[in-house]
Amino acid sequence: MHAVRALRIAAFAALCALHAGASGKDVASVRGYVTFSDRERIVVVSDVKPHSNGRLIRLVHEDGTRAVGPTQFQEGERIIATGIWKGEGKNRELVAGSVTKKGRVKLDEPNSPKASDLRRGYLHLRRVRIAGTLGSIDFETDENGDVRTYLGIHFPARKLHAACIHADASKLGLKPRCKVEITGVVFNVFDANGVAIGTQVEVAGLENVRVLEPVPPDMLKIAGAALIILLSVSIAALAAAWARTWRKRRELEVIVAERKRIAGELHDNLEQHFAGAKILIAGALRIKDMPAAARTLLTQAAQVIANAKVEVRDAVLDLRSDDMLKLAPVAAMRSLASRLAATGAARVRTRLESLPEKLAGCVQRDLLSIVREAVTNAIKHGHAKNIAIVADPADRGFILRVMNDGEPFNIDEALGPETAHFGLAGMRERAVRSGMKISFGTKGRWTGVRIEIGGAE
Repeated sequence: MHAVRALRIAAFAALCALHAGASGKDVASVRGYVTFSDRERIVVVSDVKPHSNGRLIRLVHEDGTRAVGPTQFQEGERIIATGIWKGEGKNRELVAGSVTKKGRVKLDEPNSPKASDLRRGYLHLRRVRIAGTLGSIDFETDENGDVRTYLGIHFPARKLHAACIHADASKLGLKPRCKVEITGVVFNVFDANGVAIGTQVEVAGLENVRVLEPVPPDMLKIAGAALIILLSVSIAALAAAWARTWRKRRELEVIVAERKRIAGELHDNLEQHFAGAKILIAGALRIKDMPAAARTLLTQAAQVIANAKVEVRDAVLDLRSDDMLKLAPVAAMRSLASRLAATGAARVRTRLESLPEKLAGCVQRDLLSIVREAVTNAIKHGHAKNIAIVADPADRGFILRVMNDGEPFNIDEALGPETAHFGLAGMRERAVRSGMKISFGTKGRWTGVRIEIGGAE
């Protein structure tokens, strides 16, 4: 078998000699170390120095066709290749008919080249290691059905250099914008005149590619998505708040309309009935021969009707007080005082500068109702002629007093179960409901009403 192989080598050498004699090409034997190997090429150097000049070798069969076989070689293997030199300058390569392995060596670590050296083609067939940002990934299938991957790498910034991988780089999970490091051999791309027009760093396989950093998060997209989500949530919240406000406004409008309708019914119907009953009673009292007992009863009935008329008028005023909720507290209180003073029963004065600019609707309604009830009681039961509505500041709030010069009465009796017509119980209920504190009189005798909101004096 060795004899057959020797004969093949001798025959190839003779063929090389004949070919050299015919074409003027040199027959040579190259010794060195493998630094790169793919399906068609082997790159060897004459020694293991980092910047040694390389030799490009292609394998052929004895019949001169290109052979498939260099993938059986690995980096660091010592070889002897025999063949014919072809080409000129840096395009020169050895077409070898035989390659013999002679052991292994450990190659030095490849250098990180300068961008200018790569761009000018100074590192042809040198081993290098470059790190950069992956810009693009392209795939191609060669005539043997193998996937070849081209990586566009920015090295350094704004300098694009291609790396060719004779394998499917998708298995590495490479994505544009990730940072990678590749270890390979520099191949210059020459034009027809032998001038280097580009540089390509090729690696033999996936083992020569390493991901340094994954794809960084796109902060602009993240911020944009977050802004869209925030705007969506804000719009949804505003829409929900607007819907709640609109619903409450509609409910309030319905309530106000119903209260006004009831007030109109009371004013138009009960007022007329009271007026008619008052006329009838007045006519009856003009009868000359009426018994004294009947006259007394009719007089009391007339008084009851007069009191009922006043209470109905107060109820109508309460039902129509919703219009005053649109006013500031000071304006609403002064409007109420003007209405109460318009009856002419008493003089009503105000000092309201300490009232806040705005109160909750329910609080303002209850406060107006309490003040109206206090003024009505002072006129009707205390026969007051002068009434003062005074507001003074307090801690985190204010104190409102309704004072009068009328006759005092006993608070315990006024709050008793048989004197509910005074309305003091209702005033207290309104105050508790709206978080107010209310008190009546001084030392058990009534002199006024004190309402406290939000603090103490």
